Amino acid sequence: MKCCFKDYWSSIRTRLDPSQIDRDAILAQVAVMRGQAGELLARADDLLNYSREKARGFSPFDFAVCKVCLLSFGVWLGAQFSKFFKRFRVFLFFSFVASYIYLIWRLFLSDNDE
Repeated sequence: MKCCFKDYWSSIRTRLDPSQIDRDAILAQVAVMRGQAGELLARADDLLNYSREKARGFSPFDFAVCKVCLLSFGVWLGAQFSKFFKRFRVFLFFSFVASYIYLIWRLFLSDNDE
């Protein structure tokens, strides 16, 4: 039995001639991507710090709504693959949407911290 990968790898080696690779262009693209990744990391860090600061003022009710949001989303996602829970899908979806809207409002739109 002949191995078919040997011919495949040898054909790839002949197509990728090292003298035709523009290393400066690749390094320039890598530098651009690193800059964008650093900027994205800084923005994500700012968002997480802001969310942590807002979560410090959460009441037990707010944490319960967060838990309901996560649980209803997980159960709704699992119910998509089950015929037994078919009748509960709408209820689970609306409970997820309602709790998600409340959390977004509480985190980003509510100015009063109680």
